[in-house]
Amino acid sequence: MTTCGGDDGAGHGSTHPTVARVAVSYSYAQTVLSFSGDVRATFARHAVVVSGEAPVGTRGVAQLGAGGIADGALDTDESHAMGPGWLFFGAYAHRLVDERGAWPFVLGSVSAGASVARTVSTRGESAHFTAYDVRGGLTLGKTWGPVTPYVAGRLFGGPVLWTQRGQSLTGSDKFHYQPAVGLVLSLAPVDLSVEWAFAGERAVTAGAGVAF
Repeated sequence: MTTCGGDDGAGHGSTHPTVARVAVSYSYAQTVLSFSGDVRATFARHAVVVSGEAPVGTRGVAQLGAGGIADGALDTDESHAMGPGWLFFGAYAHRLVDERGAWPFVLGSVSAGASVARTVSTRGESAHFTAYDVRGGLTLGKTWGPVTPYVAGRLFGGPVLWTQRGQSLTGSDKFHYQPAVGLVLSLAPVDLSVEWAFAGERAVTAGAGVAF
């Protein structure tokens, strides 16, 4: 789930994974979590992530990232403020199909991450919130000069651990999919990117990177 904050090595400047790169990104994510005991919660958070990428062979890139959850909320029958917190992730992306003529490039990606934060309810109850995430995705894109639009689809899963009113809860994202559209503007060695995940696990991400 996007609680872990990673871009899973696809999009966000990595549409052609052949160079080393460092990047910073901001994301806002929103979804619904389903916990044991028929507890359902709406979830939202703001996060900032710093990541580094390095090529693996001529067709792949490995990525590591870490960041902070600046603010968020977890709402059941009462509101729980979230943050600050931390997140960590690792990812690998592989160029499956090269861009040729009218054909787009295709990237496959896998990632794993975790995030930890504290929640505080309106009644002052404090609890730990921990989320784990594993996902796989495909990205299709086409380059026109410095501009690369792309579409992406991701499937994911992982447990969420939380305590409410002294009860330990285990849950997961209600949605286990994330379709997205994005755009990368390459102004070598700098790139700028934006992505909108518009259904399922929804998110908006903007970032900037430097290749070297």
